[in-house]
Amino acid sequence: MLGWEYHGEKAFEYLLGIHKYNMFYRVLFSLVVYLGCTQTLNLVWSFSDIANALMAIPNLICMLILSKEVA
Repeated sequence: MLGWEYHGEKAFEYLLGIHKYNMFYRVLFSLVVYLGCTQTLNLVWSFSDIANALMAIPNLICMLILSKEVA
């Protein structure tokens, strides 16, 4: 979990261009982790599957756009 938090924090910092809001991200991440620990396992896995599917969409779009460079 610490590795995921660090990776997400650095991505958040890159997107905003400043590290001013890192504490906000840490608190939000901690709340989401707590909520995940207190929910049913079926709900957590369902959310995880949906989140992974949503992450695949921009990656697939970028692969289509960059297909000429890859070939």
